[in-house]
Amino acid sequence: MQNNPTSLYSQTVNMQLQELMDLQLRLQVDVSYVSHHGFLVRNGIGTCKSVLDVGTGNGDFCLRLARDHVDVKFTGIDFKKEMVETAQGLSQEQKIPNVTWLQGDVSNAAFLEGLGKFDGILLRYSAIHMQALGEVIKSLAMKLNAGGHIWVVDVELDEMISQPAHSAFDLYKTVTERFYNKYGLD
Repeated sequence: MQNNPTSLYSQTVNMQLQELMDLQLRLQVDVSYVSHHGFLVRNGIGTCKSVLDVGTGNGDFCLRLARDHVDVKFTGIDFKKEMVETAQGLSQEQKIPNVTWLQGDVSNAAFLEGLGKFDGILLRYSAIHMQALGEVIKSLAMKLNAGGHIWVVDVELDEMISQPAHSAFDLYKTVTERFYNKYGLD
């Protein structure tokens, strides 16, 4: 792939939307895995035997966790059928046995009822997409074993930049920082 914008644009136009989403999700994991994995290690993933990954997307992050924590049973959930199918394919290709995949919506009480209990529940770049997040978190907390953890990883303020600089972006970042300063980054 050439590194000029015209070439990148023409190649991107010819890609299917799903291909673009898969590439974007893989890049997101490549860029953030060390940082996010470190956060999970510092905050208890080492004590877990079972982890639910809510909004797992294509499963790439969950698969990396499963490779790094072979004694943990991971369950990845996404409401998009094509994402779950991609995750299933990747785990079969990579022969990673300690992860399973489900299609479903954790804001649906009936779906959530059918799940077991977990030692950890991860919402990585999924909380921002949920309506009634407070209610979802309360429902998910009921699915935790005693001493379990809920981890929410969403907006990365230190990595938020706009090139070229723009006042609308600066305002967005300021409002986001105020929210996190009031309610906490973790």
